[in-house]
Amino acid sequence: MTYNFKILGLILLSLIALTIGSTTDLFGQIFPSLIRSKQDLDKDKNNTVPITTQNFDVVVYGDELQGVCAAIWAKKTLGEEGKVALVRSNSADEPLGGLLTRGGLAFLDYDKTNWYNQPVAQCFRDFLNRSQVVVSCLAADKAEQAMAEMLAEAGVSIINEAPLMPQVENQTIQYVDIPQSNVRLQANSYIDTTQDAELARKAGLAYYRGYESQSPELANETLAVSLVPIITGLTIADLRAIERQIFSNGDLMKQIETNIRENTDAEGARFWLSNFRVPLYKSSPDGYYHKSIAFGVAYKLHRNLPFGLKGFFLDKSNICLLPDNSLSWNGLLFK
Repeated sequence: MTYNFKILGLILLSLIALTIGSTTDLFGQIFPSLIRSKQDLDKDKNNTVPITTQNFDVVVYGDELQGVCAAIWAKKTLGEEGKVALVRSNSADEPLGGLLTRGGLAFLDYDKTNWYNQPVAQCFRDFLNRSQVVVSCLAADKAEQAMAEMLAEAGVSIINEAPLMPQVENQTIQYVDIPQSNVRLQANSYIDTTQDAELARKAGLAYYRGYESQSPELANETLAVSLVPIITGLTIADLRAIERQIFSNGDLMKQIETNIRENTDAEGARFWLSNFRVPLYKSSPDGYYHKSIAFGVAYKLHRNLPFGLKGFFLDKSNICLLPDNSLSWNGLLFK
């Protein structure tokens, strides 16, 4: 083959972040009644070390952006006397924000509904403004700073290095323990915002799997595991040049099309072959989008792999140009 994949090989060698995209359901409701603020010392029946009990109105478990916003909104609802804690298993020196910071996912794939003017979007809009997002792309350091500032201004307590163990009676969480620190948290409400419903699973409570919240038939349908490389030394111009080589190679384009048609049904082929010859698209001042699947399938053919969605797949990628001129590439999928 005459096209050049040396730079594309660099992409795969530059993977630095592994993120798991999945959807979880928030459970529990916020009760406005306030509990007495105090600390006791109890004796755990199975442990001679005294347990320190801390009381809150609401405990939010998980520091993804949805958890940060849930904690902030709970505090706003309860007012100055309300006590809200954001609890996470990560250490204090790890960035807040999960997928958007530790995971390196810079490209913001906005909901296609009219979400922006909805009241529930207020926290997200504030986050975008503080993170200095131009349109589509987010720098991890600015995202972390924005979330930390928002939590501090709201008066939300942050508890780090605290994997929770729930105590459940009658399908209700009575309290949660942090075993390694001998701390017990008691609250009126517990909200699980972890990626994989960690608290709900430990408590044996109901939770949605996959896309079950949209339809029961989708319980086993999940997002792929996505490797999000941050790439330096490669420019948008370089990517356009590689894609032009592919598009200009008539035999290769025919081979790509044939491979897709032979390895998927007619409806799938129509989907994947849409925008087949449309070049890398600048979707916003800071974001780019591969509308054609040719780039990804060409790489599979280069490795003598047939088109298919199982295992490794280089999808139509979202690419962010970050402030330091590095590229955040969202499109390397494993399932």
